[in-house]
Amino acid sequence: MSDRYTHLGSLRLQPKSLDANALLVDDTSGSAMLTVSTAGAVTLGSTLAVTGTSTFTGASTFTGDVTVTGTVLGDLKVYNLTNTDDVRTVTAAESGGIFILDTSGGKVDITLPAVAAGLHYTFIIKNATTESDITATAAILKGGIFQQADTNEDNYISLAGTTITMAAAAGVGDWVELIGGATNFYVKGQSSVQSKWSVA
Repeated sequence: MSDRYTHLGSLRLQPKSLDANALLVDDTSGSAMLTVSTAGAVTLGSTLAVTGTSTFTGASTFTGDVTVTGTVLGDLKVYNLTNTDDVRTVTAAESGGIFILDTSGGKVDITLPAVAAGLHYTFIIKNATTESDITATAAILKGGIFQQADTNEDNYISLAGTTITMAAAAGVGDWVELIGGATNFYVKGQSSVQSKWSVA
């Protein structure tokens, strides 16, 4: 007697008429392996192994850990900021971005988003003629930078607090990197000019 499924070895293809899905592939125990809804959404009930190049067009959502073997290729996000930006609010969507700060025409102040694990920003000084700040939502900046301009002073500056200040005449190419954890942004960086970075 037919069970109304199409059988392919140990797999069963369920016809649309049995439920709301356009296609359901399961094993003989009834454990769903692949579901295609009538709206076109695809759900996998097991591990997906892909060999070769994969292209995702549009938004893709991955729940759980994603392991990549090889190189992830994509456009590097670089933002050139000038004083016309005045106060620039950085977004979570800009995570991974490199921000070039040109203060030749005035200060460029940065406001960070709420901290979240995986957020990652790099700020590089292009022209430091005006003081500029990087401000978090609270005292959640932890870490510091190394400075190397002479051998007579402490070469590590703690930048633990709420606002990092880059003073006028900081070095061109000085940089600071912020990496988001669960509750803090962790700070590292380097300065070529003594005592031009501070925190409050």
